[in-house]
Parts: sequence; structure tokens; C-alpha cells
Amino acid sequence: MNSVLGNNASVVGYDKMIMSPITIDAANRMVTGNVRVTSTGSPEMTEIVGSFEINLNASTLDVTIALLDFRRKINLTAGQVTTVQGWADSAQNDFEGGLITVGVVAGVQSGGV
Repeated sequence: MNSVLGNNASVVGYDKMIMSPITIDAANRMVTGNVRVTSTGSPEMTEIVGSFEINLNASTLDVTIALLDFRRKINLTAGQVTTVQGWADSAQNDFEGGLITVGVVAGVQSGGV
């Protein structure tokens, strides 16, 4: 993504996308969060902020950057859905198990989400 301002301005390449923070809802099969687009070549440039939503029920990834009037919806393959759901389940289980391991939560973790 390039940005040019003024008559003799040089092109600023916004070439880095950061997805953070991320919310994982393994039970409802959703991953949502913010997306920030920055320039590694011109770090003084203002970052551009948007959002993303991965809906595993609909098999879609939707990225929106309102400031740029940008929206991209991508259909995910069955394999991609399975992989992302595996990451979500793993993150959920790792977090729950970790809380038990360090003694924040007492009990035994049950399987599933």
C-alpha cells in the first residue's frame, strides 16, 4: 500500500501489517481484532488502523480499514478453517491449563471448548 502527498513527495510504502490485540472465541468459532498498517521504511509515518474478523462458521476472513475505505473479504478453504480452529482450540486449552499449572485456578481441566 503506497501513499503520496504533495507534488514532489516520494512514495511511502506501508508494508507491515500487525494483527493485535486478538480475541479468540473458540466456542463460537470467531477470531477478531485490530489491524495496524505501518511503514518500515518511514517509521515516523502515522500508522493506519482497522479491524479484522475470522468467522470460521462462514469460512471467511474480513479486513476493514475505514480510513482508506478498504474492505477485503476472503473465503477460506476447508483446510484453512480446520487449521485456524486448531490454533484457537490450542490457545484456549493452553491458557486454561496454564492457569491451573501456576495455581491461579484450582481444579482439573476438562477437554473441549
